[in-house]
Amino acid sequence: MKALTTREKAMLREWEGEDEVLALDTPASALPLLYLPRILTERMLPPRRSSITEVIREYGNVSIRLSTIDGKQLPFGAMAKKLLIYFCSRATQEKSRTVDMGATEKKLFSILGMSKTAKSKRLLREQIQRLAALTIVIRYEPNKRKKIIYRGVLFSSIQLEMEMPEAQLPLFRNSSFYASKIEFANDFYESIIAHKCMPFRRDMIAKLDFAFSLDLFLYLSVRLPNINHGKEVRLRAEHLVAQFAYPDAKFRMSEFSRSFEKALERVQSIWAEAKQSVSYDRKSKVLTMRYTKDLVPLKEEAARGW
Repeated sequence: MKALTTREKAMLREWEGEDEVLALDTPASALPLLYLPRILTERMLPPRRSSITEVIREYGNVSIRLSTIDGKQLPFGAMAKKLLIYFCSRATQEKSRTVDMGATEKKLFSILGMSKTAKSKRLLREQIQRLAALTIVIRYEPNKRKKIIYRGVLFSSIQLEMEMPEAQLPLFRNSSFYASKIEFANDFYESIIAHKCMPFRRDMIAKLDFAFSLDLFLYLSVRLPNINHGKEVRLRAEHLVAQFAYPDAKFRMSEFSRSFEKALERVQSIWAEAKQSVSYDRKSKVLTMRYTKDLVPLKEEAARGW
């Protein structure tokens, strides 16, 4: 990918929820950099197991569609989100598209804050392969005479290893293979590097067991450090719904507001700074945000290792 122009860099700084971005004549090369990170910071993956095979989000004249190569269900729930956060954190901090997970899954379960059982092991392997099957289509229509369509994937490859000797493998048991290595597609890797949007904190992520609270935590951890000092950013109810309501979900605004409030309480219970910089008014349904420094300087976390 070519180096960004001054204009593209300015757009990149404003990508997070700014209406002005959608009004600009976005160069085709900037589309993946601008919109791929939204897969991480918006509620695109189903919060629980479902039969949904695709999700579409629209942003004015831009839309993003997530589906899978094989047309099967999307990755779902807290585990899928934790895995994606972990993989992206590793890639960002190690400055490598390739994430090597080693010879066993024991350490990965510990990092994610999950118990290793036969059921959770099957779910882990299923979710990694569902993530590997994700495809992304970004459609941009700057005017009635022009359409730009970007197609991409999260991972360019995934390496699976046998857990036991071949002679002991039950027939047709895909769950006997675990993912020992994944490699991000170049466009997706460059987009997360450009945004530095993966402040993985093992002690925090392990304590968040609900998909909504993980989505909100990740959004705030990216958004708050990018707010200008001394400035407040307010999101009204319609903006919160657009950002956090699952696209195909049916809900009442009162139910969404309660769920949002509970998710914020969980985030604030593990992130002290968020108590001071984020508040939610139940009556007006307005979220107010102020600047907070980055959760984890990348070089410090990388130095501690995994």
